[in-house]
Amino acid sequence: MKMPTPMVIKFAKLVIAIASIAILGTVIGIALKDQTLLYLSGGVALAGSVKAIDYFRTYKEGRFESVEGILLQERVILGRKRHSVVLQQDDTEQVQLLLEGRFHLQVGSKYRFYLKKDAIHTEQLKLPEVLQPAKIVLGYEKLSFSSGKQI
Repeated sequence: MKMPTPMVIKFAKLVIAIASIAILGTVIGIALKDQTLLYLSGGVALAGSVKAIDYFRTYKEGRFESVEGILLQERVILGRKRHSVVLQQDDTEQVQLLLEGRFHLQVGSKYRFYLKKDAIHTEQLKLPEVLQPAKIVLGYEKLSFSSGKQI
């Protein structure tokens, strides 16, 4: 199975950002003979590598799901980088999701989200919405309407 394009783009951005920060920090650390900056650059490279490997393993093991629908409602929770969204699927079913990440969405547009599958325990769903775990967005794409119907 081929990695979906939105996930490829996000993975590439992640790898490029990690490499850029690590290389730039190392070069500046060597030029300034600053050992602290070298250690910090190494730490960024190590932590970023762990994150990139986890992202790739999530794809390889198929631990992600695809959810698509028309965005009916969005509420942004700025302090926690979260979005509470309501999607309409298959003309009748509505799904409410709490998503983790920074992105801009338009109400009335059709989206496909690629979400990391995580086990959410029933005890966690009893918590207030602010404390509930959010689904991690591995990528998303805006889709065009095939039937010509738009909200």
